[in-house]
Amino acid sequence: PDAMTMSAMLKMEQKIRQSASCQRALSLPLSCRHEINRQVRLRVVRDFNLPDAVADLLEVNIMIL
Repeated sequence: PDAMTMSAMLKMEQKIRQSASCQRALSLPLSCRHEINRQVRLRVVRDFNLPDAVADLLEVNIMIL
């Protein structure tokens, strides 16, 4: 995806992470943060009609920032 799309995807990911349902999932004592993060990224790329493999790019971009 181009830079503008990646920027929009990162903003959407932040918004989802701040949602009540995501915060609730992360607060559960036995929650797997890795899996929750993966599901958030998958939701974002699917909302942009991109293949699931693009979710890995989101993870890499987050690590770079």
